[in-house]
Amino acid sequence: MAEHIWEASRGGLNRISRRDVRDRFAAYFASVSYSVWDDLQPPHVSVAADGQSAWMAVEIEARLTSRDDAGRQGEVAFESSWISVYEKHDDRWLLVGISSSVVDRS
Repeated sequence: MAEHIWEASRGGLNRISRRDVRDRFAAYFASVSYSVWDDLQPPHVSVAADGQSAWMAVEIEARLTSRDDAGRQGEVAFESSWISVYEKHDDRWLLVGISSSVVDRS
């Protein structure tokens, strides 16, 4: 992941740091347990002709159990899709942008 990425989500556009992304996901995964994470179609990956940029499109369905701040558990089902954008820096692929959509199926 790049030092900062662009995130388009919930009608907003934000530039967020790698540390903020890491902290957000660490807190999220500490409070959930997935029982299902399945592709609804095969992921699509496209690499630019010059080999310096690429993008990936993903569509999944998922079910999880989550805990709220009071320790109560609940089941959540959702479908999600996203497109992530990558750039090649010093022979490493780095995530530089992501746009996502989530539909609650609970």
